[in-house]
Amino acid sequence: MPLYKTLSLNNSTTLLIWKVSETEEELSKGLTLSYFDKDKLKKLKRKEHRKSFWAVRQLLKHLKITENDFYYTSKGKPVLCNNKHLSISHTKNYVAVIVSDRPIGVDVEHQSDKLNLVAKKYLNMKENMYLSSTQNILASLSVIWGVKEAVFKIYGGLIPLSFKNDIQVYPFTWKKQGQTQVKVCVDASSEVIYPVLFFEVALGVTCVVVGESLFKNS
Repeated sequence: MPLYKTLSLNNSTTLLIWKVSETEEELSKGLTLSYFDKDKLKKLKRKEHRKSFWAVRQLLKHLKITENDFYYTSKGKPVLCNNKHLSISHTKNYVAVIVSDRPIGVDVEHQSDKLNLVAKKYLNMKENMYLSSTQNILASLSVIWGVKEAVFKIYGGLIPLSFKNDIQVYPFTWKKQGQTQVKVCVDASSEVIYPVLFFEVALGVTCVVVGESLFKNS
């Protein structure tokens, strides 16, 4: 079964992860696409991206979310029509979809050298300080980058956030599963702190979830 993992993070938040191992034909079975989705699929030139597209739709179907139940904003943020919150992420061979009653963001990342190569673009001084003492740099970088991606998805591009200057990931120690917090400077006079959950989906693959009331049963 390609549905790799199902997690109920609280009474109103469900995370599904799919391990992509099928052909496009197998992934598309039983699915109906909206005109928007058909157009989007036509624009995907790489097979890997098309398979991720189909895997996302399979997860939405598993959650009983049809093509008429959500839409994308002009910034690319998926929005549910029932006022719940939806976030989607994919990396090579893995796709994640999360639904919650409260604002939520998810990101899945391979613990790749690329995260280190571009670190200066998203790491701030405080993050650099605690990162320098960690023994697993790539795994820790995947958490920090994942947190910032998840925060960006929560706001959906409506607020211009600098990954380096506006999003501060609090210190953490890399574990197979762990928690931390992130501070978001929404504007010059407003800050929001979100709880963060991170865990290793498979060897070398990290999943990060950021959201309001993440660990509360509400």
